[in-house]
Amino acid sequence: MRDFEQRYGHEAHGMWLAETAIDLECLDILAQYGVTYTVLAPWQAATPVDPTEPYIVRLKNGRSITVFFYNGPLSGGVSFDSSMTSNADVFAGSYLTGNLVREKLDNGEPQLILIATDGELYGHHKPWRDKFLSYLIQHGAPAEGFEICTLERYMQIQPATKEVQLRTPSAWSCEHGVARWSGGCTCTEGESSWKSVLRRALSRLAERGDLLFEQYTAEVFQDPWAARNDYLALRNGWESEESFWSRHGKGGQRPEQQLEYRARLLLEAQYYQQYSFTSCAFFFEDLDRIEPRNAIAFARRAISLTWQAVDVDLQYDFLQDLLPARSWRSQQSGVGLYKELPEVDAGLLPPFPLGM
Repeated sequence: MRDFEQRYGHEAHGMWLAETAIDLECLDILAQYGVTYTVLAPWQAATPVDPTEPYIVRLKNGRSITVFFYNGPLSGGVSFDSSMTSNADVFAGSYLTGNLVREKLDNGEPQLILIATDGELYGHHKPWRDKFLSYLIQHGAPAEGFEICTLERYMQIQPATKEVQLRTPSAWSCEHGVARWSGGCTCTEGESSWKSVLRRALSRLAERGDLLFEQYTAEVFQDPWAARNDYLALRNGWESEESFWSRHGKGGQRPEQQLEYRARLLLEAQYYQQYSFTSCAFFFEDLDRIEPRNAIAFARRAISLTWQAVDVDLQYDFLQDLLPARSWRSQQSGVGLYKELPEVDAGLLPPFPLGM
């Protein structure tokens, strides 16, 4: 949310969650932080819904959040069917108009066609798909009488009136729940036991790192976790060192240089700990891919920063936890992937355990 505000100059009121993965606790946390709406897949609803209108989800203590359900066939087609996106005029005149609810159209009732699609498809996975999207928004859709509208604006002029119950936990990219990101799912090819091993290794590393962070920064921060949560602004240069320390330093003071340096290393370790849980590390079918390798690399970066900061070895236990993880295709192990990461200068990591 801080990143959004920095880029666009105003607060974010909506949030796209990773994989649109939700449970009620997650939605309630969003509501507590001022997020008023999110986007979900239609199969995340417990009962059939009309995706041309928003719905209300009731939460704790009188809170609520609005959810928009995207059009499944159109979203999948725009994302993966090249024939559907070869001509934006045809798409608008055929596919868009064909997905309007006739009864609402006849009665003059408002309706929304929401197409949800990953940004990396445009010009990256799908060459020229960005040109299709640009033409559709600027020419194709308006020519057929469609108005391009943000979800927040639509919610303001046509607020949700119906409530919905959700399937929880659930996500858009797996209709079976969220097991794909923990222990594996039957819809994923191959043997998935590596996922639970990798997740446990990362979780245990984070637990150990959290304890050290709390222990070694308590003497310089009034609230270590509040400082951690505000670190992005400092890291990206959105807030000055003086401002950060006046808000978070003990007594509003900036600590002496050595303690400040240690705190910055531990804040950076927290940054990479969170990076290691990137959802794509667990999405695909095999351990021996770039995505799990990246997660392990992020974990190693956190291990290195902690080692430099407080001279505590988190590497050994992480590798022990990672040892059972193995690729069903290449038979490469998690420890093997760790060892294949690019070398770093001597002293930046604990000594590598003998025999691993």
